[in-house]
Amino acid sequence: MSLFHLGSKLTWEQYLRVSSFVKDLKGQIRQNNKPAPVPVPEQTRALVASPHALERKYGPNYDALTHTLDSDLGKLDQAFQANGEALHALRNSFDYHMALVVEQLRLQSQTMLNLEKRLDAIHATLENPVLTQAKEYYRIGCERLVKGLLDKALEAFQESEKKDDTNFMTQLLIGKLYLYGINDECNLINLAAAERHLRAAARYAKAEMKLLPEASQFAGEALLHAAISCYAQADHQGKKGNKIEAGRLIQESLSLSKQATKIYPQLSESHYHTAKMAALIGDGKTAAAVLEKAIALNEEYCLKADVDPEFRYTRKEITDLFLQLRQKSGDELGYKFQKVERLLTEWAFVTEEARNAEADMRRILAEARACMARKTYFDNRDAMQLLQQIEVIFQSLLVHKLALHKMSAHYGRVNVIAISPHGTYLASGGADRTVRIWRLSDNQLLFTLQGHSEAISELTFSHSGATLASVDRKGTVKLWQVAKGQMLREIGEPGAAVQCLAFSPDDSMVAIGSSNRDATLWRVADGRLVQRVSGHKSSVDTVVFSYDGSMLASGSPDNTAMLWDVKEGKLRHRFLGCSGLASSLAFSVNDKILITGANDGSVRFYQVDDGSLLYALPAKNGNISWLALSSSGSTLATVNYGQSLQLWDATDGKLLYNLTPFSPGITAVRFSPDETIVAATDFQDRSIKLWNVHDGKLAHVIAGDLTTSAFSPDGTILVTGDETGSLRFWGRMITAKPAGMAIAAAQEHVPEFDISDLEEEHNQTRRSPARPKANGAAAKPVTPRPAAGDWTERPAAPRPSTNVRGYDKPPALPERIADPAPPNIESVYQAKEPPAEEQPNLFEVDPAAAPRRSSRVIDHILQQIAGEMMGDAPANPAEGGSRDQSSPFDLSGASDRPSDLGEFERQRQERREKSGRCLVCGRHLGASAKLLKMKYCRKHYFNH
Repeated sequence: MSLFHLGSKLTWEQYLRVSSFVKDLKGQIRQNNKPAPVPVPEQTRALVASPHALERKYGPNYDALTHTLDSDLGKLDQAFQANGEALHALRNSFDYHMALVVEQLRLQSQTMLNLEKRLDAIHATLENPVLTQAKEYYRIGCERLVKGLLDKALEAFQESEKKDDTNFMTQLLIGKLYLYGINDECNLINLAAAERHLRAAARYAKAEMKLLPEASQFAGEALLHAAISCYAQADHQGKKGNKIEAGRLIQESLSLSKQATKIYPQLSESHYHTAKMAALIGDGKTAAAVLEKAIALNEEYCLKADVDPEFRYTRKEITDLFLQLRQKSGDELGYKFQKVERLLTEWAFVTEEARNAEADMRRILAEARACMARKTYFDNRDAMQLLQQIEVIFQSLLVHKLALHKMSAHYGRVNVIAISPHGTYLASGGADRTVRIWRLSDNQLLFTLQGHSEAISELTFSHSGATLASVDRKGTVKLWQVAKGQMLREIGEPGAAVQCLAFSPDDSMVAIGSSNRDATLWRVADGRLVQRVSGHKSSVDTVVFSYDGSMLASGSPDNTAMLWDVKEGKLRHRFLGCSGLASSLAFSVNDKILITGANDGSVRFYQVDDGSLLYALPAKNGNISWLALSSSGSTLATVNYGQSLQLWDATDGKLLYNLTPFSPGITAVRFSPDETIVAATDFQDRSIKLWNVHDGKLAHVIAGDLTTSAFSPDGTILVTGDETGSLRFWGRMITAKPAGMAIAAAQEHVPEFDISDLEEEHNQTRRSPARPKANGAAAKPVTPRPAAGDWTERPAAPRPSTNVRGYDKPPALPERIADPAPPNIESVYQAKEPPAEEQPNLFEVDPAAAPRRSSRVIDHILQQIAGEMMGDAPANPAEGGSRDQSSPFDLSGASDRPSDLGEFERQRQERREKSGRCLVCGRHLGASAKLLKMKYCRKHYFNH
């Protein structure tokens, strides 16, 4: 917590002197007077961070006995080691007295040296004698500042300003020296001058942002420090009694910090300062909204705001924010937990490595469950991180490392492999001029297709899997009926070598790109030429149909791509600057965007309707030689010929990962159907490299003179071909369990009730929160659930595991008393410390006031189970029955219980039928079950 706040006893200069940093004889940075530990209120421990979470996060900096935390929040050492990014590393630990120390560390970093070199190149500093002198003075000033000679550093920076007054770095350092420059030898504090220079620094930095994007960071920092200068001036004016001017300066500080958040949103301290200024003027709604953004960047701002005196007039809004964060994080955590838990029940871990990973996943899951039980915001975040670790481990098991089997397929090299869309057939083409069709389920050879005079170069199945197109190196195209292994017909023009082909989405046509600079469309049914499209000045090396089949895109090495109307054969758009190499074109899933690889190393996204450029990925050296779009269209893989392999977000053009290690031999790239793996064929070392899509890390390398590969449609099998004519089959270390086994494994952890029962109860409680119970006692209010619209975006969640102990509602907290009235600038200075009645009422959690963990539905189920164990029929008030009030352990009626297990099962089914439950699993069938005479739920209906 900062010792300085509006209306505090310390002036700005006194505060900086008391809390300044110095270097000792060993060169280590330490604080002159370390502030006293900050107490963590009970309310904070109930909502934000439990003692366990605080101890885990801060270690020795948190005292579990006194519930106090060091005011620096245990981050200073790590932040000071971050040099170039010190201000970002400090985040919530930043306090005003640290700013100059941060600048001294940053001046010594390589980041600043590189930035200076780039600025010199942009402004041609060495070619201008005046700018060269300004740079020399600036360098001298930096050296003096690092040594702690503040007054001499200011003199050098002022000389540099005279030579070049538009250098934002010079203006920024002058402003910081006027704002924070005080030590035992000198006092440079001049708040008005600091504000003036910092505003100038922000202005000049914004002017450099077009050529130097990093300047946005310095513009944001300059505006933040200018806002702090106004904040300090407001305190000074308030102490002098000029309340109107103090109020104006607070508004100005708020405006400057808002500008900082817009220019550089990543600077979390600017969000926090904005929230603080909004709280000072009594705008609790804005303060909570902006503070939430700061917390999103660093969760520890919860603790900083909780002890900051400037938020004392908006405690209610801040507490509501903490409640909202806990509720939201708990809601997200519940769905994530169910998703992760299904990974352990629906998959079988085959290899020893997988079983070891499963043990680690279960251990981490137990830790996450323990965090969930504490029900605070920090614990929810910790549990979410643990669940994400489980997902990372699981993703690593999806790599195809398990060698299944190997078989000889061809005499000589295997050139190409194709698997039918339904996963029934595997086709392989080799240097022996044959095409072989295998049944993928048992690897049985079905047909050997002969008729080509050259080695097979390409194989393509139709979308239905009924037709196979094969191409040889001579350019001959043959169509085969897969089910019978018979050739249907040969298509193509004599003497025109075929470069590429593609089936239309309805399999009625085949598009062929040829060396004669034309693209032709052939009817599959009779082999007739339907359309010829001409316009390229070189061979057509790539063709691709749109998903609706109405458009055809063609690319050529003449650096053009063309978009054609399939029905009329007319050119719709011509795109220049495209690489035109094989597999360098792709349509978006909705057919609204054509993605093209460019000859400048960029990737361009064109709108299909008008042919305009939507956006382009950054340019690099060389051509884009391969594009691969994931099945959902969300991720794009690009190969910059001989230089890089990268993954991009296809929706906004953001670079996701630069896949390493890269080999210049990588050409063919493909996604697994489930989008978890990227496989690339490396023709330099004859291997297949597999990367994880979720983190961009190399997962496995399959070596052995490999030439080609293909994924099965479900992604569980990877088939590779090699130079010796062999096919190798690779599987994952985990396999999906059969439906029956997965359900049985899940039912071991699932109680016999449906989550819809609890949702129905919550809805009823929301409609009448104080509805009396049957015995006359008033029901306790239940926290309202989100609106129905909030649930529609989430996938349907399975029933929760009993091991979770039901992630139920956290303990209810009593109503808070009203907050004090919005602050008056005069009142801040009339009383140095707020009166006792104005202090926030930190309410305590009363365990007795918390609602019961179990609901009436669960109580009813437990009573029914107890009745079934004793053989008693459940009471049904609607039918005139009455429940026996005697103890369920009374054995007086034991002789009436059926001794035959079959009779016991029959009676249980009768009870379930009367109560409207499934006869097999006991699940509720709804209010209309008796009317419709339903006896089974949807899961068991078809089995009976």
